[in-house]
Amino acid sequence: MPIGVMRRAAALVALAACAQAAQAAYAGLWFQCQPRWNAEKNYLLVQVRPGERAWNASWGASDSAQGAAAKDKDGNLLLRGCHSRGGTPAAGCSPAKPPLFATLPRGVADGKGLPADAALRRGGWIRTDPAGSEQLARQCAALRPKARG
Repeated sequence: MPIGVMRRAAALVALAACAQAAQAAYAGLWFQCQPRWNAEKNYLLVQVRPGERAWNASWGASDSAQGAAAKDKDGNLLLRGCHSRGGTPAAGCSPAKPPLFATLPRGVADGKGLPADAALRRGGWIRTDPAGSEQLARQCAALRPKARG
């Protein structure tokens, strides 16, 4: 096979890999600490599904949400969906026209977010995995307001 053909094939493979990586910038697990919450689970854990069209989240004792995801004109991922508590959807939330739940900023997906400690204190988004989310949850719990007594 001529070298020119091999170079073109390698370039096409690299281009396809870049396009796939750009498309999957948000897919995966995201953590957001809510240091002012008193709840035992004072954080959001959001799973964006491959394809970036759907997501689900959990927080607190039995709170959850899920819905559709779409990018805005700036490349941020908008998560729309209804809150549920203990599996019961929130009253007044229309699944046909769900409210904005959260926004994952493009800069964070591009790796330009805050350092982890600062993100935890300021409620910034952190990309993680299941083991990392457990460590982040412990760090976030330490930021909860102290009980007055």
